[in-house]
Amino acid sequence: MGRLLALVIAMITTFVVTTPFAFEAYFTTTLTIATWTMIGSYYAAKYVINTLKKTEC
Repeated sequence: MGRLLALVIAMITTFVVTTPFAFEAYFTTTLTIATWTMIGSYYAAKYVINTLKKTEC
């Protein structure tokens, strides 16, 4: 459940962050930013979810 939620959050974040770049930058730049944003936000969301789970108990 946590992993799926982290993935969804990462996808939404990636879409929001890369949309402005898509109009101004080259395709490869957009792809690179999208990849790093996806990876970064996935692990950040996973960390936040795990932290929240620990707080609940």
